Amino acid sequence: MSKESLNKSIPYVASFISKYKSRYYLLLEKDQRYYTFFTFLHGNFNPTKLAKELIDLASDLGEVKSIEESQLGGMLEIWVVDKMTGECRMYGFFDYQRGTIEL
Repeated sequence: MSKESLNKSIPYVASFISKYKSRYYLLLEKDQRYYTFFTFLHGNFNPTKLAKELIDLASDLGEVKSIEESQLGGMLEIWVVDKMTGECRMYGFFDYQRGTIEL
């Protein structure tokens, strides 16, 4: 995706984040055991900021090919051509509220 296309996808990603209104999200690529945990601190729910951070991170991993909601729902599929290996990998981004325990 071009830089322009990535910027145009920010509202789409922010809308996905807004739909779940969670405090916790996870980006996961299970074959490489890659994960990044995102949290909104102190009630600062800002879906657009998280969308930008997520897209920047995905771009750092390689060339983003597409960002789309899974057919099953509840997860964004972010397809990235890994800049180290050249392999196309799917990174799942989803609400991780149930995977978090606050004490």
